[in-house]
Amino acid sequence: MKRPVHLVGSVAMDTCEEVFERLSETVGPYISRMPDGETGRRSRWIAFQREMLMEHPDIETDPTVPELDIREWNGRLLGAMSLLRFKDGTDLYRVRFDTGYDTAALVSHGVFRTRIG
Repeated sequence: MKRPVHLVGSVAMDTCEEVFERLSETVGPYISRMPDGETGRRSRWIAFQREMLMEHPDIETDPTVPELDIREWNGRLLGAMSLLRFKDGTDLYRVRFDTGYDTAALVSHGVFRTRIG
């Protein structure tokens, strides 16, 4: 009896092509959809989103709050990160964010159709 498998999010491989090929080979018969693995820049999810925010014209570092300590699961300090805020005068109803996920989805879908689909 086949049991369905549901995959979500990141796969520790370098490219979406590798992800699609490996998943097709190993769990292909058990899945009805598959993620592209969040490879490349997106593999560093929090850092990827922070980069997008820091490049945004309406966002700035917030000098009024202390940096946030970044720690491992065991409490070991990895570093500190400044927090961000909207710049004064930003019209929050007009702010738009280009997260990059739409572009990545279009690229990986093209790879999937060419190599797998």
